Amino acid sequence: MFTQCPECHHPQTLTIEQLRTTRGIIRCSQCSTQFDALQSLSETPAIALAPSDEHLPWVQDRKPANPLLWNLSAAAAIILLCGQIIYFQGLSALQHDKLRPWIIEACSYLGCTLPDYRKLSDFSVLASSLILTADQNYYFKAIINNQAEFAQPHPGIKLTLLKLSGEPFAQRAFAADNLTFRTDKIAPHETIEIGLTIAAPGTSVGGYTFELI
Repeated sequence: MFTQCPECHHPQTLTIEQLRTTRGIIRCSQCSTQFDALQSLSETPAIALAPSDEHLPWVQDRKPANPLLWNLSAAAAIILLCGQIIYFQGLSALQHDKLRPWIIEACSYLGCTLPDYRKLSDFSVLASSLILTADQNYYFKAIINNQAEFAQPHPGIKLTLLKLSGEPFAQRAFAADNLTFRTDKIAPHETIEIGLTIAAPGTSVGGYTFELI
């Protein structure tokens, strides 16, 4: 006859004499747990199940996992995930504010360099003005804030001058290379000021519009 330890699931062989002597209460030969053999008594041996890790005396003797192996596995998983993202999302994934941190993490293992994060919609215009200066020229000023979680290259400006009637009569685009900035990029949540001196046109200026480019 056979029974099984409820703690470590080790199968044990029993005789009728053992059951009579102990009244069914036996001690497991594997983990020394005392239990009622009658609760799992059978004519055939049970298949031993993997013991639970909880409260087993030999758990403390297990060797810890190799941290280098875990790090390499995590790096491989991140790289594979980023590769799948780029494959399905295309290069636009590199500019996705939710996906980019994962890609940055992958590049930290691969030693690769990502293109600059650039999204004009993450810039917020806080104020702007166009004033007539003492030398009868105009000075345009815009204050913008980078609301992204990543540094961005400075944007350019496309400025349109309007007549007194509101119709546009002059327009010019100023690339970031034509503007002067203190730093190469705008840090996350940084606010900067863009200033331009505009030579006085022959037409009276009634207003202006501009956009970041």
